[in-house]
Amino acid sequence: MPIRFQNNITGATGEYYVAAELSRRGAIATITLKNTPNADVLAASAEGKVSVIVQVKTRRTDRGTRDWPLSSAPLKREGRKFFYIFVTLKGEDPPDYYIVPRSVVAKHVEPNHQAWRSANKKRRSNLRVFKQHDLLQFEKYHNNWAVLGLW
Repeated sequence: MPIRFQNNITGATGEYYVAAELSRRGAIATITLKNTPNADVLAASAEGKVSVIVQVKTRRTDRGTRDWPLSSAPLKREGRKFFYIFVTLKGEDPPDYYIVPRSVVAKHVEPNHQAWRSANKKRRSNLRVFKQHDLLQFEKYHNNWAVLGLW
């Protein structure tokens, strides 16, 4: 019988998968409280010498969701230790992960958003979108946990 997810737990499911995967690989990982701005998971190397902030974005293939909506606030965050992890939940199969530095995501989604704003001059939105079809450009980040620099 397939697993069914309620909308309100999809994001939490992705966060727990990310924390579990980081822990499985030997990092120290903790999920933040929901009132922590722009940080879903905090992770550190086992020795505590390197730490990173992770914003998790989760989607499910069983719902036909193709893209990940993003707020503009984390995209403006400074620092090299801030990452997005885009999670695709695939029912009973293991999730797929794209571990992408914030700066790479920002450089990619901002021009798309500006083009959208030009075409939709009467509509305003701070929402950005990371599109599934863009993942072809990001294959080097697919399940590439080494990008975090924790090991």
